[in-house]
Amino acid sequence: MCLSEQFTLEWSQVDFTLKMIHLDRTKSGRDRHIPLNSTALATFERLKAAAPKGTAYVFLTSRKDAQKKPVRIKTPRTWFEDVIAESKLKEVTWHTCRGLVPIFDTNG
Repeated sequence: MCLSEQFTLEWSQVDFTLKMIHLDRTKSGRDRHIPLNSTALATFERLKAAAPKGTAYVFLTSRKDAQKKPVRIKTPRTWFEDVIAESKLKEVTWHTCRGLVPIFDTNG
């Protein structure tokens, strides 16, 4: 998934029964279905259980808007750069991590 697909992902696009993510707003203009392995599915289940009720977006920051509702992550700068700096990793970008998904996806 590209950055914009991740940051705009809504719970309505995550199908826990079929173990899939449905993307209907891709850059190519085509729908895509991304299968979820058991690790990814368990992670989404934990995120869903921890999400405030009525929250549409999957990935939220700890910040709140004027109505004290969680704010969705809109850019890696909201959290990614802080994590990389704290870990002291060098020359790591969002795109670097995107390439790792197929390596770690051993469950299907």
